[in-house]
Amino acid sequence: MASMLTILTQHYYPETAATGQLLTDLAVGLAKEGLDVTVYTVQPSYGARGRQPRCEVRDGVRVNRVFSTRFGRQHILFRLVDAVSFCLSLGSRLLLARRMNLLIVSNPPFLIWLGWMLSLLHVHSYTLLIHDIYPDVAIRLGVIAGNGVTARLWRRLNECAYRRAKRIITLGERMGERLALHRGVTPEKVHVIHNWADPSFIRPLARCENPFVREQGLSGKLVVLYAGNMGRFHDLETLLEAAVRLEAREEVVFLFIGGGAKKKRLISYASQKHLKNIQFLPYQPADDLPRTITAGDVGVVSLERGTEGLCVPSKLYTYMAGGLAILALTGPESEVADIVERHECGARASQGDVDRVVSLLELWLEDPELLEEHKSRSRQCLVDEFARGHAVRRYADLLSRATER
Repeated sequence: MASMLTILTQHYYPETAATGQLLTDLAVGLAKEGLDVTVYTVQPSYGARGRQPRCEVRDGVRVNRVFSTRFGRQHILFRLVDAVSFCLSLGSRLLLARRMNLLIVSNPPFLIWLGWMLSLLHVHSYTLLIHDIYPDVAIRLGVIAGNGVTARLWRRLNECAYRRAKRIITLGERMGERLALHRGVTPEKVHVIHNWADPSFIRPLARCENPFVREQGLSGKLVVLYAGNMGRFHDLETLLEAAVRLEAREEVVFLFIGGGAKKKRLISYASQKHLKNIQFLPYQPADDLPRTITAGDVGVVSLERGTEGLCVPSKLYTYMAGGLAILALTGPESEVADIVERHECGARASQGDVDRVVSLLELWLEDPELLEEHKSRSRQCLVDEFARGHAVRRYADLLSRATER
């Protein structure tokens, strides 16, 4: 009999957000590995394809969509209301459910508290998948005070959730080390499984064969790509200042694809500076990723100062699948910097170091052989270490063992 697993996640197919795509990959992959998988989620909220069935079986996974408000992600208050309504709706749905083995995704971050409460009521066992370490991220970004009541209560509830969890999965070694410092977390409970990309879906594509390149007028350019959420986590201001410095280099284009809290501000700044070397596009359909990602030469992965070790941007793996050189706009103590340095697939610049960013881009522009070498190593790193199949098998092994105990 197949091991049964129930996944709780706010984002799932057909969301264009990275979390939704990754969790869809994971659920479908685990079903193919022989687990009996059920997902509880909500209706898609951004970049989505309309209303989805409340209950369906898709690619071997039972998908249940519970009620949630859909105010969107344009304001932090709207996101909070959507997240709370999802947790309350999900809690009422599972309140009388039979005993389950749960994989709980920390998106929204306080969803892990629901797992703790359900385990008290029904002896459910659960594994936590921590995408971002809260409340640390919120404190670093100045959203809440580090010693305030909110932060103290948040830590206390997290401690309860961590202590009762069977396992805690996190996305990188440095995240694992940071998480192990929290009360309720023991080192033996923490398991590191990196995010991934599918190298058979996204693969290097010659410019002359890419219709997206022609449509956007990118032929013959060095394309510096930032694709994904332009949010509070990400230092994008340094990249914009680099665009200002390189405005006279017509062969360099900065392409921003996606949305988020910073996007309007970035567009306004570019407009004020009359920058012609920047293009902004909305989120593109997931099916178009093989063309949109491979339009870039350099993929930018950025973090705000102080958030290293608290999260790992999933765009890193998507860029690598497309064979892009990686520009890590982070401090030295981050998973992204570690991977780029270890595999020599790009370079790192600290947040705010515009001179370094400009010099790196000029180096790649003037030494195309070096750029191609970094691009080739980037793709090979993904295939060898961070392909979807590798990650799914690690999850399957870990979660199958969890159901047998």
